[in-house]
Amino acid sequence: MSHRLQVDFASAEGERDYVGRIAALIERGELDAAEPLLRADLEALGTALAQLCLSPKMADVSITGWEELIDAIAQFEGNPVTAIAIGMANETDLAFSPSGLYDPYLTLGIYTDERYGFSAATADSILFECAKDDPAWTGAEEDIEAYLELEGLAELNTALLRHKTQFLFRETDNGPIAEAPIGYVEFTLAGWWRALLFHRAVRVALDAHGLPGDIPVLAGIANMRQEVASVHYSTRRLSATSAHVAELKLKPRMKRLDAIVDLTGATIRQRVAEETAANDAAPEDAPRRSGIFSRIFGRG
Repeated sequence: MSHRLQVDFASAEGERDYVGRIAALIERGELDAAEPLLRADLEALGTALAQLCLSPKMADVSITGWEELIDAIAQFEGNPVTAIAIGMANETDLAFSPSGLYDPYLTLGIYTDERYGFSAATADSILFECAKDDPAWTGAEEDIEAYLELEGLAELNTALLRHKTQFLFRETDNGPIAEAPIGYVEFTLAGWWRALLFHRAVRVALDAHGLPGDIPVLAGIANMRQEVASVHYSTRRLSATSAHVAELKLKPRMKRLDAIVDLTGATIRQRVAEETAANDAAPEDAPRRSGIFSRIFGRG
């Protein structure tokens, strides 16, 4: 029995409509609305990858290092910090590694109002600026040593990296396809589930701990097929002046050269159109997409 999305994904328009709906919900921060839609379709799939997505272990996806981030912001002696940006990405060429599990890594950018007025901006205006080729805050990240790590996504992330049906050829020698392969449907749904889990981990950490000054968190994804950015605010309010400042417990790690320097890229709808268009080309001929975070990480 076919999954309904096999028929929908047989056309680029059908996939674009479905993916665009999920991406728009995540972009607007409506994670509780996106989750049941994806969950229902994953349950209907019933494949091993779908079951992995829905397994209890996926509820344990979390971000560590948030308390140290709060301390670092509170101790910063420059202008008040008014926004942070968190990016999730994969190292390149992991799909060719024969063994091992790979968690995505996180990068962190910390900003003041020096180049852009985050403190007076709305989520919509921040996302609008984010969609520009050169957002106002490009290159203005503060030199604050803090690190975050994402835990619990290694198994799902590795399964997606090594998935055998990552591209869809809609034209064959016999004409247009009538149904998308079930493998392509599960890859697409699982990829958006990974995106949802990342944004949910950001939201959970933010609500649990807050940030000094109730500043916005710009979260986005790069080097992955399913990419979406959103602006999150905490339900927990911390005063910028009364935040608890403990002795810093930062782990001694080298600072990444590809740390976040700006948020940029196409709008969600442009991104979805690029993705579905790329699926109709052979993998080796598919254009390398600019993506919301690709310039951030310095990877073309």
